[in-house]
Amino acid sequence: MFRRIVVPLDGSPLGETILPHVYRLAADTSLEVLLLTVARLPSATQMAGHLRDTAETQGEPRAYLDQILAEEERDHRLYIDGKARQLAASGVAVQTRVRVGHPAPEIVRCAEEEHADAIAMSTHGRTGLDRLLHGSVAEAVLRTAHVPVLLYRPEAGALMSAKERLEAYLRENKVPFQVQHHAVAYTAQQIAASEHIPGKMLTKVVIVVADGKLAMLALPASYRVDLAKASAALGAQEVRLAREEEFAAAFPNCEVGAMPPFGNLYGLPVYVDQALAADETIVVQAGTHTDTLSLQYADFERLVRPTVAEFAHHA
Repeated sequence: MFRRIVVPLDGSPLGETILPHVYRLAADTSLEVLLLTVARLPSATQMAGHLRDTAETQGEPRAYLDQILAEEERDHRLYIDGKARQLAASGVAVQTRVRVGHPAPEIVRCAEEEHADAIAMSTHGRTGLDRLLHGSVAEAVLRTAHVPVLLYRPEAGALMSAKERLEAYLRENKVPFQVQHHAVAYTAQQIAASEHIPGKMLTKVVIVVADGKLAMLALPASYRVDLAKASAALGAQEVRLAREEEFAAAFPNCEVGAMPPFGNLYGLPVYVDQALAADETIVVQAGTHTDTLSLQYADFERLVRPTVAEFAHHA
């Protein structure tokens, strides 16, 4: 089993699609994650432009280029540190590195110097003309690395918003649904009031940490989780409510607190309270604080295959 992996990020949304997979891998093990970003050296064309600019301003070329690189490193540091904070808040052991150079060789060197057991990365962080100019970084790493390289090829809908992805998923599975839009609302009670529906019909999602692992609970908005019953239902010794910063990284395309109860789309087990399972129609948040979807509970159960149990009571 891997003890330490290097995870290169290039700042692109597609490149970041590896993060939920890294989170789930680290959550199940004592894995240490090393997030890496590489500030590219200026191309010959860029350097010529920089030199021309300094000549026009009578500046020192070397000092100007050093300034450009320093700014690149600073921006990359701010970016990678932000991603590291998200993973660390979820309980993942994480460190960061910023290197300067060409991405593929720097990724390989970093893995060697840091004694990593593997490299994990997305395969399409760059596309179009940029990829034609620079080649495939993932392919170059795969050819030259001396440790296993775990490549993740994002799905076609990886960059969709949660709402777009959920709608596409339901259409693909021939599930009828209806979309509702409402004013911004941050609590289940506010949503129910805004859409003039009973609280029991609206599905509330609660993320818990069960023996150190995230799990999704779905219950009527008018109910509250009983942690003792939830512990029994999940077969866990300890169950507590997860903090927002602990689960935000697991839902990269959702607004925090607006996750749909389709944990199967995010690699999380789903538990449904029996009170919700008794409803014929349910209303779920669609990843935003302004949109919901209504569908038949039977269709939801068919797709998600949740565990139905009793772990909530009427508020």
